[in-house]
Amino acid sequence: MTAEFGKWFNLRNLRYMRQFYLTFPNVNALRSELSWTHYRCLMKVNDAKARAFYLEECAKAGWSSRQLERQIIKDPYVLEFLNLPANEHFYESNLEQALIDLKTGTLTHQDLGQMQMYVNYFTRYQMNEGDNPPVGLLLCAQKSDTLVQLTLPEDNRQIYAAKYMPYLPTEEALKRELDLEEFEKLENV
Repeated sequence: MTAEFGKWFNLRNLRYMRQFYLTFPNVNALRSELSWTHYRCLMKVNDAKARAFYLEECAKAGWSSRQLERQIIKDPYVLEFLNLPANEHFYESNLEQALIDLKTGTLTHQDLGQMQMYVNYFTRYQMNEGDNPPVGLLLCAQKSDTLVQLTLPEDNRQIYAAKYMPYLPTEEALKRELDLEEFEKLENV
């Protein structure tokens, strides 16, 4: 098809088109103000209610595709869906199958247990056939390797804890990010 219709009809894009058709069968519900890149991002949201929520919020707020992706990664809808308090700093990414918990203090065994609960929930109720199991990542200001080893099972391959150091991005990194967003805008024209 590429030879006959052009470079956009490669195998990868054909798969996106099929997924789009399966995800959004009611073309009358689509929003003209959203681009193909927006819809590709929305197709990664497995839950239909969450996808409808992001579609409406994106259209109302005029988010760029990058902003939409960031909102999905933070995923306040999942917090509401699970009835978890927002102050738990729990974010879920449908894009990576990763659960990330940012702790501003020292890591505790309770934090590890809480992450185990989140991983168990997503393993049991959110995974589709063929998905890799979710990974839980705890980012904290301080951690004890001994505490992590004693709290998690010896064969643990799903939960990881890491110390982070907050920093401001360099001017060069910010320019790269802005250039990428401009490229996406041009791609959507």
